[in-house]
Amino acid sequence: MGKDSKHQRTKGGVQPSSASRTAELLEKAGASAQPLTFLAAAAELRQDFSAFSSSVLPSISTGSPVHNSILANVLIDEDLPPEVRLIFRKLQKKDATTKIKALAELSQLLETTSASDRDDNGSSADDGSGDNKTSGGGDSQDLAKIILPQWSKCFPKLTVDDSRKVRELTQSTHANICKAVGRNLAPYLKQLMPHWYLAQFDIYGVAASAAKKSYVTVFPNVKKQEDVIKFCIAEIMANISNNLDTVFRVRKASAPQKDKKKGGKKKGQAGQSQEEEQPTTEVEEVKELPSSAASGDSESFEIRTTFASLQGIISLLQQQLANEEFLEFVFGNDGVFWDGAEATKDILIRRSCFDLLSTFVASTAEVENAPEVSIPAGRCTKLMNSALSATQREILPSVWNTFLTLTLKGVLKDAHLAQRQLLTCCRNGFYSNASHIGPSVLPLLARIWESLPTDDKKSEFAVELTKNFIKGYETERSNFEKAAILRTFAETIGFLMKNGVCDIDTTHKFIFDNLKNIHNEFPKLLGALVKDVSFFKTLTEKAISANIMNTKEYGDFVVGLVKQPTSLFSDVQPSRRGVKFRDEENSEAEDVTQQSFEILTDQKQKFLQDFVQTCTSTHSYVALSIVSRQFRHVSLWSLVNISDLDLSKEDSKCIRLRLSLDLIELHPDNPQILGIFSDQFEFFKEPSDLAVFLKELNNFGHLPPIKKWIRMSVFTDVIESTLNAAELCEPELLTVLKFVLKDIFPDKFITSICTILVGRMDWDTTFFENFARIMAYSKFKVDISEVYGKFWEVFLLKTVKASEDVSLELAESVCIRNYKILPMSYLMEKLEKQLELCKTVKQIDSLVEVCRKLELGDDDIELAIKMASLNIKSELLVFSGFSYADVSHDALDQVPKFGSPHLSIILKSIFHGRFVQNNEAVEDLISPLINVLYAQSITRVWTEIEKSEYFDHLSEDLTQELDVISSRLIESIYAKPNVWKEFKNKLDKSTLSQDPIWTSRLPIRILLEYCDKSEIKYELGRPNQQSVGEIKEQAENILNNFSVNIFQVKENVAWMTDKRSQNADDFEFEALFRHTKNKSLMNKLLLITLELLDKVDAEHEEFLSTGACWIEAWLKHTKNLETNSKLHLLWVSNLARAVRIIGDRARALDKVCPKFLQEYLEFHCAQIYPIIYALYIQLNELSSHSFWTMQALYNVSGALATMPATTLAFIEPDAVKICDTFSNILGNGVNLPTRITAYRVLRKVKYDIGEAKDLPIIPPGIDDIIKTLMDKITIPENEELGSHRQSYEEERRYLVSYLLIWDALLKIQQSSNEFASYVRDQDHLLKPFLNTLFFSESIPLENGTSKCFDTDPVLVPGTKINLLHLSCSVLQRALRNLPYTVRWWWNNHVTKQRDRVFVEKYVVKHLSSKLAAEELGGVKLREGIDDNVTVQCHSGCNELVAHYKIEETNVTLTISLPLNHPLGPVTVKISDKKLHAKVSQLLNTRSHSLSAGLKLWKENLDGLYKDVDECAICFFILHHVTKQTPKLACKTCRKKFHAACLYKWFSTSNKSECPLCRNLF
Repeated sequence: MGKDSKHQRTKGGVQPSSASRTAELLEKAGASAQPLTFLAAAAELRQDFSAFSSSVLPSISTGSPVHNSILANVLIDEDLPPEVRLIFRKLQKKDATTKIKALAELSQLLETTSASDRDDNGSSADDGSGDNKTSGGGDSQDLAKIILPQWSKCFPKLTVDDSRKVRELTQSTHANICKAVGRNLAPYLKQLMPHWYLAQFDIYGVAASAAKKSYVTVFPNVKKQEDVIKFCIAEIMANISNNLDTVFRVRKASAPQKDKKKGGKKKGQAGQSQEEEQPTTEVEEVKELPSSAASGDSESFEIRTTFASLQGIISLLQQQLANEEFLEFVFGNDGVFWDGAEATKDILIRRSCFDLLSTFVASTAEVENAPEVSIPAGRCTKLMNSALSATQREILPSVWNTFLTLTLKGVLKDAHLAQRQLLTCCRNGFYSNASHIGPSVLPLLARIWESLPTDDKKSEFAVELTKNFIKGYETERSNFEKAAILRTFAETIGFLMKNGVCDIDTTHKFIFDNLKNIHNEFPKLLGALVKDVSFFKTLTEKAISANIMNTKEYGDFVVGLVKQPTSLFSDVQPSRRGVKFRDEENSEAEDVTQQSFEILTDQKQKFLQDFVQTCTSTHSYVALSIVSRQFRHVSLWSLVNISDLDLSKEDSKCIRLRLSLDLIELHPDNPQILGIFSDQFEFFKEPSDLAVFLKELNNFGHLPPIKKWIRMSVFTDVIESTLNAAELCEPELLTVLKFVLKDIFPDKFITSICTILVGRMDWDTTFFENFARIMAYSKFKVDISEVYGKFWEVFLLKTVKASEDVSLELAESVCIRNYKILPMSYLMEKLEKQLELCKTVKQIDSLVEVCRKLELGDDDIELAIKMASLNIKSELLVFSGFSYADVSHDALDQVPKFGSPHLSIILKSIFHGRFVQNNEAVEDLISPLINVLYAQSITRVWTEIEKSEYFDHLSEDLTQELDVISSRLIESIYAKPNVWKEFKNKLDKSTLSQDPIWTSRLPIRILLEYCDKSEIKYELGRPNQQSVGEIKEQAENILNNFSVNIFQVKENVAWMTDKRSQNADDFEFEALFRHTKNKSLMNKLLLITLELLDKVDAEHEEFLSTGACWIEAWLKHTKNLETNSKLHLLWVSNLARAVRIIGDRARALDKVCPKFLQEYLEFHCAQIYPIIYALYIQLNELSSHSFWTMQALYNVSGALATMPATTLAFIEPDAVKICDTFSNILGNGVNLPTRITAYRVLRKVKYDIGEAKDLPIIPPGIDDIIKTLMDKITIPENEELGSHRQSYEEERRYLVSYLLIWDALLKIQQSSNEFASYVRDQDHLLKPFLNTLFFSESIPLENGTSKCFDTDPVLVPGTKINLLHLSCSVLQRALRNLPYTVRWWWNNHVTKQRDRVFVEKYVVKHLSSKLAAEELGGVKLREGIDDNVTVQCHSGCNELVAHYKIEETNVTLTISLPLNHPLGPVTVKISDKKLHAKVSQLLNTRSHSLSAGLKLWKENLDGLYKDVDECAICFFILHHVTKQTPKLACKTCRKKFHAACLYKWFSTSNKSECPLCRNLF
């Protein structure tokens, strides 16, 4: 084991702590009376450390600066608050993150203090004390004053920190401190300002911006800012001088000295030892100036300080604040500037040096009384020579700007240097920086030109300069820089031509060689600068000989020569856009800007006329077409005879077309030219050429001969045939449309074109998008309403469908911009058509948003709500329970189903309500609210009737939205009493209409329900009470009150009781319904009775009994159902509603009215439900159903569902018959309420095969229905999926029935073990059932949550069934009742590993713990039998522990349920192996509970220990250790002993005798 070779690691690279050093410190501190602290010791050692660091340590500046006194900032003032002192300690850490957090804490501390001061000022102002002068800002100012001395020490170091974020936050914190101290900053200003000033020129732009912002924040006045700089100018210049001297001087001193005599070798290198070389090398490496392109978050410290210092000098020069002494130090013969500028290699510093030099020269030359500081010419020339020969592209603009300034100001007087550098720069292509250097060339050239002595020298220089320009242009690769070189070259040619020394031949050759690549700005500048026309004539003559005369490029060049440049000597760069938009012309890039021929000079006009003549004579029609198109003037052709023009010599048909159009514009009355143009059209009839023809023709359509020609059939027929054939590509088609959709064509032609366009929009998506772009940004004078209408259809359709594609945005832009073109009625027609296609509120909102974008008002919305089209009759409302009118026609008729008219009213009401709900004019809300109430009535009827599954389903989203809209509109109208009164009047007028819904007053009932809920007062006048005393009219008055929610229960109960006693014959209790005298009166009395039964409370318990008796009396004579009588079916429906109300009220008032509940169960049920039972069976046996029978069946089903289980056994004792009847209805019932009722009846059946041995295990009817339903929901393996696929609703119906019948079967056989074995052995029962639950695609079992298993679904007639909730409930019941059978299925029939894992994970997640807890909680001991057994259940670990106590010994049974219960086997632990096998087999091979296993174990133990004699030695039946019974018997006395006791007896007595008889054992 050796010693660890690693040295002790210390933080910061310092030496580890030393005990001896600590002793020295203690010895020094001993003489002091003050207690020794770290800060005190550091203060005493401060001088020693400073001397040591200055004498021993080398000067190091690789990162941040090293101060002579490192401990200067460590000595934090102990008077500071503790939290502030902690912050300043953090600021001295090396970690940048720590500093950032400390600065943030300091700023937050200042802001918090300032905020508390403001709060205190506010509170004191509220108190009215008036003593606010001393308190305002006192705490924050005092804190800042305390912080300022320490901050002035930290600030210089933080402004040059390596971290950019630290430097940025330092400035913001500095601004907060300075604002807080106010005038108290003055004593520290000279200490802070030098570093604050240079921080504004930080190399990191964000930090510099923060410094400038803080400076402006503290000193917002510009005059104040200048005064502060003047006040601290000496310190600022001293700081800059110190920085430059530290970097430049020290760097020069540390540079290696060279021996001139020995070829640059170091002096004394041969004789110098290694020890002598070491310090120099170390200093050299340390002082190497890093690059500014440092990686990471920081730049070099020297780079930052040098850059800031140089920029600071530039700012001082611009403000004229630098004094002569300072400038002499910088720019004098021994100035630091020359040392640094010559030695530095950093691009940023070099650029700043040259910017400083040019600024200095320019400022001293322009400003009067400037400091007289002479620049050393030798050092300056040497610096510029080395800089101009460098290849650093980034500094060249600054170098050339400086070079030009020095040359023009006379600092650099060497003309040969300027000449040589200019030629070199041109030859090298301006070092790929012509865009920056080019503007400086012409002034420099003028300066050089003055220094050339003779004309020969000037000519030689001009030739050499031209060649160097061309060579530099050819070597340059960037098109952008090439354009800049050409611009400079054009300026140079103009200068040389002015001086008469231009090399014309070389220039012309250059133009011809680069004609295709020359930028269009070059000929413009050349034409503007060169005044000698012979230059251009010679150019044309050479172009003819070079065979480039008849080219597009040369034509463009000639046009450029005579055009005016954009800006003669501007810095405008050539356009670099390479993107062409879709609606732009797909043509070649050319300058189509026309200039007037008259504004040209005479020389240029003459040049163009001669050029046109030359082109005509040489048949150069390409260049001629370009010039003609640019300058359309008759004088241009003055030297040419039109009849001599022979266009057949030109091969290009486009050029011939151009020239013919130009000549038609100049000579519109010349038939010869029009004939030439018409002949050219024959070459453009092909679809691909037609777009080119129209593009050229587009600008000439205003000419009378052209306008007349395009209306001729020779042209229009070609257009129509081309559009019909659809042979044009999209860009060509767009060109055709731009030309065709003009007002120069007849209306018939425009209509034909629109028909073609609309037809193509339907099937060509790309065409639609391109056409929409044209329509959105173009205005056409022709009538194209048909096209706009098509766009509206597409826009509204895609809005409703929420199509998020480009076509929707384009269609919207077209419609929104041009919607005023079409009449409002037309738009409303389109809107109404699309509104009827909506299915959700979101779609309606999209249309509402469209109307709001159009800024439509309420008066503009004209949606026709046609109530008469609903075809709703009063009988429909009567059967739905929403009206008390008489049924006029007894015969059954076909009721129309709800459809588009009803949905249309709902959609329009929602739309109108959503549109006006935010209107400020409340009066506009009345009509929409009335329509919404009417639509709510439709949905109320629709929702009630669809429960019988006769009508289609209504979207709940629409129903809920109607409720929301009505509530908002009611609240808005109720807030205005006058408007509310007007609304009531209009609503009352609506009830007088003949519409059945308004006659039933259902809208008013809905309004009253909301008013009662929202506590809104609605005074509704009661119907007029008639004075006639007949019972029928009095009953009608009561029902009229019911229709508006006026229920006078006490008075109406008294009236009914009185009429029963006085007019008993009117109730007709003893007659059959078909033999009754007044069916209408009986129906009204029944309606009053059922309404009162629903509204009475415990106070009228007597009427509950009386009303139930009345219902019984009426029911007795209604056994024979008349399905063809509407009145009889209505009578049955109302009686069934009354029975359901009685059952619900009896259960709801069980605690308040126990007497009525007992009477209901013992008497009324036996009288009522046999008749309801019979009616239910009769209605289900009908072969076909109408609306009327469906509604009666729905109400009868609801009544039968309330029947108690005891009454069912009374009605039909045969359980098998009940199961057969109702299982058939459950499987084949006509609607869901009927099937739910059958399910509820089946659950109440008492089916105990243990008591009745002759009962089958599963009733035959249920077994058959399960087989039938399984066949309908299962796809045969040999049959294709598509041929057996059913509709979703039909499949869901069979699946719901299948799950309901299984749930009922599990309920009635929940404790039968024979049932478990039977369903396991039958192939059509257990296996398909569980496969359907777990693996059916129609049951998304994986979406089930814990809520689906916590509660059973509410299954009553009239409610919708959640299939997932029902499936989870049935699955839970199956696993609870058939645990072993489910385990057997999972182990033997789930073969795929994926399915096994899914089943197991699902059961473990949702059911295992719950079922295990139920199983453990269901263990119960039998009183008086299991007294010697104790049981402990541990639900946390699914374990049951039972102890069987015999004498003083316990026999333990442990039963453990698996984590995946009931899929896993039950674990049993018992000492007796035989008993273990019995209990384990009982629990794992039968669906027995834990109580059954516990009972078996107890009975076996009782039998085992029964009649067993105790051991004669220990006198116990069980041995206390081995737990064995006495088994070894004496042959003489026959007494039994424990083997362990006998062994101990023999070993202790040393005899083999029996303990009792003493005979040999």
